[in-house]
Amino acid sequence: MSRLAMIMSIAAFAVFNYGQYIGWSLFSESADAQPLRSSNAARAYHK
Repeated sequence: MSRLAMIMSIAAFAVFNYGQYIGWSLFSESADAQPLRSSNAARAYHK
């Protein structure tokens, strides 16, 4: 079972890397500020 999990994780990693290589937009390309989920969310932003 652990061997199957390792093989599946390597396959998922390979698909992810291939997608990045051919230009799939898997992450946001803009660095717009996103509000943090915190008690001080009115002032706290991260990029």
